[in-house]
Amino acid sequence: MLFDDPALKSLKKQFDSNKERVEGVVKATDRGFGFLEFDKESIFI
Repeated sequence: MLFDDPALKSLKKQFDSNKERVEGVVKATDRGFGFLEFDKESIFI
């Protein structure tokens, strides 16, 4: 239905090109939470 919409395809390409990609290590807690650690920063995932 909406999967073939050219406007949505264009918007998805724009979002993909604007994504910031980093490499790091995912560390889990005892309660099942995960954190991505990279460059001395930590982000909850």
